[in-house]
Amino acid sequence: MSTHVTGLLLGGVCPAILLGVYAVLLKAGSKASLGLGPFLFLLGTSILAASGIAFAVSPGRSFDLGAGKYVVLAGLTWAASTALISYAISRHDMAISQLTPIFNTNTLVAVVLGLLIFAEWRDVHLVKLLSGTALIMLGGWLVSFAR
Repeated sequence: MSTHVTGLLLGGVCPAILLGVYAVLLKAGSKASLGLGPFLFLLGTSILAASGIAFAVSPGRSFDLGAGKYVVLAGLTWAASTALISYAISRHDMAISQLTPIFNTNTLVAVVLGLLIFAEWRDVHLVKLLSGTALIMLGGWLVSFAR
């Protein structure tokens, strides 16, 4: 198997499956009578445990505060989005099957920022990328009317 295919499987397909399961578990946890603070605390604690395991078994143990600031900002961004999703589920009785396709239009934000900030437009087929982006937008729009 080529490095590219392995990268797509490990960085795309496996996370897609795990994040799908995550969305279902998020709904189950949000529907329980757990407040938002304890919810995020437990979620963060589980991430801390996974981080400890990864730190112990990973060959790269360097700690760069310059790069760390981006990781901290990524974590805060993720925590805020998770809190908003949980709030929408618990307080506004939103269906995870409807929310997930909508919040996964985050792909569009990542595509645009990747093209601009990292100049990835040099390495991709823009027509195919923009066509796929248009389909994602159409899907998000259709899902928003699914209830």
